[in-house]
Amino acid sequence: MLHDLGHVEVALRNAYSGALDATWSGTGHWLDDPASPLLRTKRGGPRGPRQVDINDKPRRAIDSARSRYGVQAPPGKIIADLSLGLWRYLSSSAHEKTLWVPHLHRAFPAGTNRGTVDRAIGDLHGLRNRAAH
Repeated sequence: MLHDLGHVEVALRNAYSGALDATWSGTGHWLDDPASPLLRTKRGGPRGPRQVDINDKPRRAIDSARSRYGVQAPPGKIIADLSLGLWRYLSSSAHEKTLWVPHLHRAFPAGTNRGTVDRAIGDLHGLRNRAAH
C-alpha cells in the first residue's frame, strides 16, 4: 500500500508543481518569489495583531529543504523534498482563492471541485500515515 501511495504522492506533487509552473507570473520561481501565496505572511490587520499565518508550515518545509540542499539548490530539488503533508495542505479551503482558483485547479479536469479533491487527498494522507505507523 505504501508503494502505491508513494506513486500518488509523486503524481500530486508533479501535477501541482506543473500547474504552478504553468501559471505563475511572478518575478521569480513560485518557491522563491515573496509574492507567492505559499510564502505570504499575515501580520495583524483589521482583527488585531494575532491573525493566523496559514503559510507557516509551507515556509518551514521549504526552508528545511533549502537547509539540506543549500540556497542555490534548483527548485526541482526543493519540490521533490516536500512531503505529502505540504501538497495535501495546498488544496485546503485556506488556499482556495490564492492557490486553487488561479493555479491548482488546472491539475485536474475542468470543473473538479476543490473540496472533493481536498477530502480525497486528506483521506489518502491519513491512510498513508496509518500504514506508515
